[in-house]
Amino acid sequence: MGLNLLPDGLDFVLEAPCASWRETMSVRQRTSIPILLDELVQTDDDLMTAIAQDACDGVGLKISKQGGLTPSCRQRAIAQAAGLITSIQDTVGSEIAFAAVLHMAQSTPRNMLRCALDTRSMVEKPIAEFDAPVRKGGATSPNLPGLGVEPDMAKLGEPVAHYGRGV
Repeated sequence: MGLNLLPDGLDFVLEAPCASWRETMSVRQRTSIPILLDELVQTDDDLMTAIAQDACDGVGLKISKQGGLTPSCRQRAIAQAAGLITSIQDTVGSEIAFAAVLHMAQSTPRNMLRCALDTRSMVEKPIAEFDAPVRKGGATSPNLPGLGVEPDMAKLGEPVAHYGRGV
């Protein structure tokens, strides 16, 4: 396998190297390069399978793919308990998505965090204000209520549904 020709000590991770569990396990058995699973881990059961089969060294948690912040935080805790490093990401981009990514990343122990994806660059038009500039490769959430985001309601349009009290 050509991957084994890479020099030792190279800071390199295979992220989502294959489309199936079978292919991933085949690669896992043939290389010592760390593997980070992404699309194969969507549910708690997927994560538990990855852990039980020693299929990876880490997982990419995409908040919307995992089902929101609560399932993502639960899966992060499961991954950390198993010694897996995590990347905090999302499948969509906006200031609101980045606020969720950044808050989750900031609550992840640094030694268990591989990276956090700044999703703001995935969209052309901003839909909210979120004061979290990237400096020296990192960002910090503002100390504001909730996610610290000020949505532009005119750009978001009318809500499709209302939930909660007083509705």
